[in-house]
Amino acid sequence: MRLKSLLALSLFTLSAHAAELTLSDAVYVHQLDNQEVKNYLWNKTDKLELSPGQHQLKVSYSWIFDDGFESHTKVTVDEHWITLDIPKDGNYLLTTPELIDIDAAEKWAKTPKFVLETAKGKTLAAVAPRPDAPPPPPAPAAAPVTVDGTNMAEQQLQYWWSQADAATRARFKAWLDKQH
Repeated sequence: MRLKSLLALSLFTLSAHAAELTLSDAVYVHQLDNQEVKNYLWNKTDKLELSPGQHQLKVSYSWIFDDGFESHTKVTVDEHWITLDIPKDGNYLLTTPELIDIDAAEKWAKTPKFVLETAKGKTLAAVAPRPDAPPPPPAPAAAPVTVDGTNMAEQQLQYWWSQADAATRARFKAWLDKQH
């Protein structure tokens, strides 16, 4: 019972130390720091969990505008790197300035700036993209989450190891060996 309580507490503690970044419909994130973000044809990633601090995102923009003549025009911005500073835990939105028509969108696409807002609509930053800048190396790992001196990540690994069958343990060992 104590293990279940510790596991539940650790999951709550881990989720309590993250900011949620919602992406507007036309904004796509392809990479977050050094991790690829999957977007599928009918299923776009629209929320990301971030820790407070600086993050590198590879973003693009794509939206179809009705041009008023029973036809449509697609406006796109190719993948670019942006740097976001997430000030603290909470909910944020990554969007564009209000693009009310195709003329505004095409003008914006020439020199795009993405906008980071709070959940209440307060603008925190307008972020200009960098076309070819790779992200800096990952930040050092955060200190482990502990409860009463117990490392929760280690506790979770031990729990899941004890639940795994022999084949799963073998696959995990093989994966772990590749990480060094």
